[in-house]
Amino acid sequence: MTTTILVIAAMALYPILGMWMAKKFSWSRWLGPVLTAYFIGIALGHLPLWTESRPPSAVIQPVAGGAALMAVPLLLFTTDFKAWVRQARTSVVAFVAAVVVTTTVGAVSGWYWAPRLDDGPELAGMFTGVFIGGTPNLAAIGLSLGVRESVYLKATAADALVSALYMIFLFRVAHPLLSRYLAPYPYAKDDERPPIQARFSDRFKGPALAAAVVAAGMSVAILVQELMQAAGYPEKIIEEAFFPTVIVAATVVAVGLSFVPAVRKLTGLAVVADYLILVFCFGFGLLIDAGELAKSQAGVVILAATIVYGSALLYYPVCKWLKIDCDTAIVVSAATIFSPPFIAVVAEGIGNRRVIISGMTAGIAGYAVGNPIGIALAHALR
Repeated sequence: MTTTILVIAAMALYPILGMWMAKKFSWSRWLGPVLTAYFIGIALGHLPLWTESRPPSAVIQPVAGGAALMAVPLLLFTTDFKAWVRQARTSVVAFVAAVVVTTTVGAVSGWYWAPRLDDGPELAGMFTGVFIGGTPNLAAIGLSLGVRESVYLKATAADALVSALYMIFLFRVAHPLLSRYLAPYPYAKDDERPPIQARFSDRFKGPALAAAVVAAGMSVAILVQELMQAAGYPEKIIEEAFFPTVIVAATVVAVGLSFVPAVRKLTGLAVVADYLILVFCFGFGLLIDAGELAKSQAGVVILAATIVYGSALLYYPVCKWLKIDCDTAIVVSAATIFSPPFIAVVAEGIGNRRVIISGMTAGIAGYAVGNPIGIALAHALR
């Protein structure tokens, strides 16, 4: 009980510490608040403070996940959906490019590694699916292919390591580098619009409305789980379906509410969303287990890295050829590699919250197409 209280208190208070460090220390300003939260979470998670050697994931996961879920509607409430429609075609083209490139690289990498790794075809299919969609796709593809639990754990650890390194690239390298190469974002960004004086009461109204949206999403997810259970789906698939369903439902409701004038006029929501994003990043760092990563077979990590980094090396030149702007290219790549909960974090990192809808749409679409592509690839490589 004491550990639970300490973990929740640390997650709740960390954003205050993170903001203070960003003002006090040059290294924290260089890393940015998101990466600082992530790395401090990793460091704290490996200190000898925990009764069971690791922070309690059963506590951290729902708190961090809830923070990410709350941040999404807060940032979507004041989004100009009509303006996004003007750039929807660009987002769709970028997503299709990401899927085609990832599938191609996954097929080539799988062809090479399939005979060299135990469960090579299955791993290639799982990695291709997860880097198009998200963690639920990894579980769904693994169950569909009948892989052992040990294989799933190796794939999860390799996914965490490779994705973490790509996250560092997105936050510290991608935008400064790619902005010289790709077209600029064609619309006004958040920091280019006139500042609006925040009303204190809105910082309570907004989170309360966001909580209601998340609650509605959870109700839909529970209903979907019951329908899946009645249809005879495996228990693990039913469990993994919960979070994506909440994301989809909450996104749809939040976008719908953005058309209500009273909701669109809410102010100061970005500050609350920033706080929740830091809670999520700090909690996510706490969950990273370096010991588990060290147990991963080297070939498994290399296969995952080849698919992620190989896809990135092809994806951005393709975006240049297709005339995709820099911000959309980055957020769509983040949507496929990481999945929707990370979209708000990445949009915050590149200083453009207006691409959140593009990222959320791509992430949700990735959930949908990741499974069939991953399963088909694994069967083709067998």
